Order: sequence, then structure tokens, then C-alpha cells
Amino acid sequence: MTSRRQRFVGSAVLLVLLVALVSACGEEKPAGVTVLPPPTYAGRQRTITLADDTMTITLHVGERFLLQLGEEYEWTVEIDDPTVVSRVTGVTTIKGSQGLFEARRRGSAMVLAAGEPPCYHEQPPCEQPSHGFRLDVVVQ
Repeated sequence: MTSRRQRFVGSAVLLVLLVALVSACGEEKPAGVTVLPPPTYAGRQRTITLADDTMTITLHVGERFLLQLGEEYEWTVEIDDPTVVSRVTGVTTIKGSQGLFEARRRGSAMVLAAGEPPCYHEQPPCEQPSHGFRLDVVVQ
């Protein structure tokens, strides 16, 4: 009769072999087993803030960045070449962010944002200045 420990070790070895086999063969994985794909550029993401104003960043196709300029202004964001960098649709971002953006193809694009203070829409409008933001993106 085998001991409880021997059965446990045998089961663990079997599970490791099963995961390796599933990973190598590309077949469906058994319930409860998670096989992670190798990392890709699409999995990378950085956060761009007001501190990055007038900076140039370099991305690879598939890399993403979260534009988080804050809540003090009502931001309008424009991209001069959305075929290079564009907003990812269908995702919810955190409060104070203006969207998740992805590098789509090689090239360069400029991300421009104009921020108006919320009091601009009050009567009478406030005299607080607007805020501009610029980010140059190079996609390799």
C-alpha cells in the first residue's frame, strides 16, 4: 500500500507533466490549470501624466499607455495620426484618466490635450487659465 505522501508527490508530478504537455501541444487545458502565454509588447503599459508634458516616448507596436492628466481640468484629447497611436475602445479607465492608448503601427504621432477648468461653464465664467499638454510618440 502506498503512503499518503507518495500519492501526493505522484499527483503533483502528474499535474506538472500534464501542464507541460498541454503547453507544448496547444490543446485545451484541464479545468483549474492556468497556462500563461509568453510576454508580448501588447501586455506592456505605462502611465503618462502632466509631468511628461513636451516629452517624447518610444513604443513598440502593441504597447499601450494610460493618459492620466487628472481631474482638475476637463480634457479634450486629439492625436494628429490615429493610424500610429489611437485610443483603445471598450475599456473602462480609472478616474482622472483620459483613456488608454495603443501603438498601432510604426511612425510618429503627436498627442495633444487641452484642459479647461470646470468653472469655464459657470455664469459668469471664471478667469482661471486653460492648460495644454503635448506628447510626441515614436513607434518602432
